Amino acid sequence: VCMEDGSKLLVEEGDFAYLGYPVDRNLYAYAHREVVVINPENGKVLKRFVTPQLNKLMEVEDIFLTTESIFILTRTAADLQLSEYTPEGEFIRRHDLEDFSIGNHAVSGTFFYYKTTSPEFGDQLVCYDLQEREIIWRSACSLSEVRELTAHPDGNGKGIWITDRNTVMAYDASGSCVFEEHFECEVLS
Repeated sequence: VCMEDGSKLLVEEGDFAYLGYPVDRNLYAYAHREVVVINPENGKVLKRFVTPQLNKLMEVEDIFLTTESIFILTRTAADLQLSEYTPEGEFIRRHDLEDFSIGNHAVSGTFFYYKTTSPEFGDQLVCYDLQEREIIWRSACSLSEVRELTAHPDGNGKGIWITDRNTVMAYDASGSCVFEEHFECEVLS
């Protein structure tokens, strides 16, 4: 495994389909319906748990944490699913989310932001509260192709930044667009 600083880390085991560093800075790996949490300093497995709710037809797209839960975002041929687990790996629930494109999501605290397109409402940004299991706000979004969607880093649901090739937009905690700027050159994320 290549670490963020470019060094290599020998992991005790694994042929992993997903590797990522959530906010606790440990390495989370997913392989064969099992999540493995690895200490990035020494490669030791800290914990592991089986996810029987996920099957071999699902591809893990993201793993992220809140203070109380581990969330696994998976993709199937038909849709995306968001499953919630305790830190010990016990399944809690599946969250039902509207369709959204892979990569067009961000997490901040207990808020899950994503872009969706519906025939009824068109392109929208959605703020979903993971704790309350409800949509907090929806807002029209004029960007059809999202290059990056980034949540405010403080985790308090203060809003998100979204970019496409030449546009940057910011939305506040209530879902109002508070900044939109179009550039002649390409926006680098």
